[in-house]
Amino acid sequence: MPVRAAVLCYFNLPDLQRLMNAVAGAGFPAGTLVHIGSYGVNAEAGSLISAFEAGRYAPMFKALVRTEAWERRRLTAEEERHVNRRFSGRIPDEPNLLRLSTAQRTGWGVELGRRYRDSIRHARQASVIVDTWQLDELGTQLAGGQGRLYREFVRGVLQGLTFGRRELTDPETKGWVWATRRALRLASLPVDRELTAFWRQLERACFRIVGEEYPDFVGDPARAARTWSDGQRALASGGPVRRALAGRYIAGMTPGRERRRVLPRRGEPLAQRLCRRAGATRGGRVRRVPLRVREQPHVRHAGRHARRRARHGDDLSRAFSALSASSSTLSGGYEVPAQADNGRTFA
Repeated sequence: MPVRAAVLCYFNLPDLQRLMNAVAGAGFPAGTLVHIGSYGVNAEAGSLISAFEAGRYAPMFKALVRTEAWERRRLTAEEERHVNRRFSGRIPDEPNLLRLSTAQRTGWGVELGRRYRDSIRHARQASVIVDTWQLDELGTQLAGGQGRLYREFVRGVLQGLTFGRRELTDPETKGWVWATRRALRLASLPVDRELTAFWRQLERACFRIVGEEYPDFVGDPARAARTWSDGQRALASGGPVRRALAGRYIAGMTPGRERRRVLPRRGEPLAQRLCRRAGATRGGRVRRVPLRVREQPHVRHAGRHARRRARHGDDLSRAFSALSASSSTLSGGYEVPAQADNGRTFA
């Protein structure tokens, strides 16, 4: 009988107890194992999760984002005696990594996965219960122009996480692998030698594969579910290995975020700040006003009499005139176009 399982991740430690209380009262079917974890191994998180009868601690690790594990190994002196020193240094940065041979690139991936397993082994030696792991994620890079190079590295990460260091008696452990829709749609392509190796390693590594389905929760739910589950259908249309992965697929969803208006609807407070800060310079030139991205004015904030969207041509001069004027409000149907300058955003 298949194991009923759910996974929860990406939370702050102070919120974990509330999350556990919510899980306890959620009415999961009997026998469901709830795997919970966020980035890195944390003893306090492990203790809280293990105290929950159905809880299983599954810390999460990053596949393609540099973390502390990329910098060096962290083994005890006794462990170092049993481990080959190859790949013991700093993992190359991404551009250099992609220029390496397939064997070197995959080897560094295996080493990264093993370093993640090192942290799990050390936690277990310190009496922290760690049941499995999560990998974030099979990203869109795997399906891009350099997708083969990224897949070779991630294939190595999966191998290292699954098998660990056998010379240190790490057991084979399957985990949760998060995947973008674009990466999973690779399953609809004809396989070659490289893709065959990738799908086989993924199947060997996966307890469950989590398809990232993040709909907007508007409109027809059946249609949204059909649209966002195309990755699972791609897996199901493939050969035996991909079909096996489709059978382990679960939908990964987010509860959503509350969208708050950073600016009042009519925009007068923003206009007042702009007018105070946007006076002309001594040379008569209009001063640029730095704004955070979330403060960028939008046409809907320009006043109740707005009639049309801004154009970057004829309305631009009127916008600058309003900014340099001494009036206390910004009205009319235009917005100040944003432009980037040396990594900063200006309006």
